[in-house]
Parts: sequence; structure tokens; C-alpha cells
Amino acid sequence: MRTLTDQERWVLAVGGVVERIVDLTRAEREAEIIDRLPNAVLVRTTHRAASELGRTPNAIIRVFDTEAAGRRALGLFDA
Repeated sequence: MRTLTDQERWVLAVGGVVERIVDLTRAEREAEIIDRLPNAVLVRTTHRAASELGRTPNAIIRVFDTEAAGRRALGLFDA
């Protein structure tokens, strides 16, 4: 059984914080960039890492429980 902190989450970051989130994701062993647009990025990571990313100051970040929900939200930024 997986613990809460090990469960997968999908993180959507929007705006100027995208590059920072991409860099943090590349440094995190348990994270993966799912899809990236010029102004938004969707990342798969653990609950623990998603919680940390969600506390990034001055950032627009949303955490989703499912990949489908994260992809739907990312679709709003696809021009």
C-alpha cells in the first residue's frame, strides 16, 4: 500500500513560474513533465512534492488528483 505522500498528483503551473517549475521537476527524481505549453506546464509528481510546489511564492499553481483533470485544465491555455 502506498502512503499519502507517495501517491501521484498532477501539478499545473501557469505564467512566469513555468521555467522555475520545469527546473525543479528535472531535479526531482519522482517527477515528470507531462506536457508543456509556452505559458503553462503539467507535471506528474508525488503528493509530497506537489504540496511543496503548491507553496511556491507568487505562483499560479493548481494540484489535481487525476491526469485527466490536469490535462483538461492545461487545455484551457492551449491557443
